[in-house]
Amino acid sequence: MPRALRRIQLTVSARAARSDLNAELYWQTANMADFSGEARAAFPIRVDALPHTYNVRLPVRGDSPILRLRLDPDDAPAELQIQEMVVDCR
Repeated sequence: MPRALRRIQLTVSARAARSDLNAELYWQTANMADFSGEARAAFPIRVDALPHTYNVRLPVRGDSPILRLRLDPDDAPAELQIQEMVVDCR
């Protein structure tokens, strides 16, 4: 259940032409046709090709289950590599 979701912990390495970057974690629930700009959480990431861990809280509303997640660079072209993902539920 989305209400039980406390956070998603991501370990990500990033490569880009700039040293500061924001990422966005999108989610799609069963009652959504596709990803939406309304269903995302933005956070800053370090760009040094080393893995760093981020705790992202998703403000998911309703009871519809989450079907898919998507991680995007937000403000510049970049390569993001997910090393590990932990979904923390209550």
